[in-house]
Amino acid sequence: MITISYSGLYNELGVLMAADYRKDKDGDTWHFCSNCSSWPTVNYHEQRLPPMTGDLCNECKAKRREGNCR
Repeated sequence: MITISYSGLYNELGVLMAADYRKDKDGDTWHFCSNCSSWPTVNYHEQRLPPMTGDLCNECKAKRREGNCR
């Protein structure tokens, strides 16, 4: 099992920011910015809560840090 880190998912007040999380059905990387270059658009699994396993996309984390996550 892969455990993910939730760093980058909280705002400056320490509140978990809502997002839809998607990953390819055959993948283990979760995306949460719809403007990510790897945002799955077909054959994906989606959930509202932060994933408990897998990896978070580095591009999505960077977009969130920069305030450019949509």
